[in-house]
Amino acid sequence: MSSNRKLLVVVGTTSSGKTKLGLTLCRLFGGEIVSADSRQIYRGMDIGTGKDIQENFEFRISNLEFKDRTIGYYSDDSIRLWGYDLLDPKEDFSVSKFLEFANEIIPDIWMRNKLPIIVGGTGFYIKVILDGIDTISIPPNQKLRKNLKDKTADELYKLLLDLDKKNALKMNSSDKKNPRRLIRAIEISKYVTGKKFPSYASASAGRQVTSRKALNYESLLMIGLTASRPIINKTIERRVKERLNAGFEKEVLGLLKSGVGWESKSMQGMGYRQYKNLSEGKISRERFIDDWISEESKYAKRQMTWFQKDKRINWYDICAKDFEKRVENIIRSWYYENVEEKK
Repeated sequence: MSSNRKLLVVVGTTSSGKTKLGLTLCRLFGGEIVSADSRQIYRGMDIGTGKDIQENFEFRISNLEFKDRTIGYYSDDSIRLWGYDLLDPKEDFSVSKFLEFANEIIPDIWMRNKLPIIVGGTGFYIKVILDGIDTISIPPNQKLRKNLKDKTADELYKLLLDLDKKNALKMNSSDKKNPRRLIRAIEISKYVTGKKFPSYASASAGRQVTSRKALNYESLLMIGLTASRPIINKTIERRVKERLNAGFEKEVLGLLKSGVGWESKSMQGMGYRQYKNLSEGKISRERFIDDWISEESKYAKRQMTWFQKDKRINWYDICAKDFEKRVENIIRSWYYENVEEKK
C-alpha cells in the first residue's frame, strides 16, 4: 500500500538495461511502465529503436484517448507498457505532444492504484513530465523552419547569438551542434517578443508564455543506471549487431515501401539515417555498421551529460552484483514511507 501520486523514474544511457529493471520493479511494486523514448513512439519501427518487447506481451486498446485517437498499450495480463506505437512514422511528434500523452496516462495509472514507472533515456521528455517547461506551448513556425532547414549548425548558432545572446551562450556543446534544437531556440525567441532582435530577458514586452507542469505528483524517486564507458560501448556494439541479425534492414525497406520517406522525422533516428547512406551507395556496409555504433556511443555520452546535471537522481552501477537489490531497497523504503504496514 502507498499514498497516491507517487512517481518512480528510471533513467540512464542507451543499452543500460532500463526496461529490464523497470519490468522487475513493476512486478515487485505493482507498477506500470511509461516509456519516455522519442524513438519508440512510432509503429513499425521496432528493431531499429530497440523496443525489445517480450513475445508474451500483446498490444491492446485502452479506454483513453490521445489526439482524438484511442491509446494502446502492451500487456502480459499483469503489467502494462505505455508509450510505444503512439503514431504512424509519417507523423511528427513533439515534446508538447508527449506532455499531453503523459497527462492522459499517468493520472489513470494512479486512479487504478498502480505505480507509474517512467523509463527512458530522452532527458527532455522526462524533464517536461517532472518540471514542465516555459516554452512548451509555443507553436512551431513552419515557414521559419523551411527557411532555416538548409543552414548549418554554425550558421544557426550565429543567428541565435544575434537574436538571443544570453541564452545562446548557455547552450552546451551538444546543443550548439544540433540544428533541430538551434532552430527551435530561434523559433522560441522570435515568438516570445515578435521583435527582429529579441531577447528572452525582454519577454515581458511581447506575448507571455506560461509554464505548464505535467503532473501534480506527491513524491518522486529517480533511479539512474550507469557503467563505465567501455562497458556501455561494448553493449552498444552487441545490441547493434543483434538488431541487424533480427531483420533491421527488412524493417527499413518495409517502411520505405509503405510510404515513409527519408525526410520523415522518424527516419532521422540512429541506425535509420546511417542506413540511408548505405542504400544510396555512399558508404560500405562495414562503414554503415561502424557509423551506427559510433553514433549510438556519442548519444550515450550526451545522455549522461544531461542526466548528471539532475541532482535528484540516485545512481547505481549496473556492474555491481548487488545493484538490483540496493535499488529495490531504496524504492521499498520510499514507496512505503509514512505507511503503517499491517502485521
